[in-house]
Amino acid sequence: MCKLGFVSRIFFIVFCLMAHISVLADDSFLSLGVGHSYGGAGVKYSHTLGEGHIYGGLGVLAYSSDTGAHSGYALGYEYPVISERQLWGVFWGKVAATLSETGSNDYVGGGITYSYYWGDVQGNSWILGGSLAYGKRDIPSWVQDPSQYDNDKFNALIMFGYQF
Repeated sequence: MCKLGFVSRIFFIVFCLMAHISVLADDSFLSLGVGHSYGGAGVKYSHTLGEGHIYGGLGVLAYSSDTGAHSGYALGYEYPVISERQLWGVFWGKVAATLSETGSNDYVGGGITYSYYWGDVQGNSWILGGSLAYGKRDIPSWVQDPSQYDNDKFNALIMFGYQF
């Protein structure tokens, strides 16, 4: 599994690249936060597509002193439904991880999201929301007893972040 030092370096490189890209594109935004959209605790890069946003998130989904840091990711689309500050969306990515002394198991799936922007959707803003997700387990080949893991996971997360 990944060690935290390696993951930290990857996040730094991704953050620098995303910041550079967001400076070049007026309709692109970078945010830091926690939730499914951020791949756990991480960064989200979004690009305006019509009235909605398409985004990619990369973060640390889980951490254990035995197995290290486990990365999470998300790809999704959000669209304003009730007002321009309230966006509903769908995403696909890693939704959960089960950690144990013998290893880990990742759950890949999708879900729905709700985001409320306290400020401008097209600028700096605090973001508060939530998501519901469902994922199926992705059993690594080295797992000797797959019965120790659930077949699927359903979870709900609160999302909180800041968009630059």
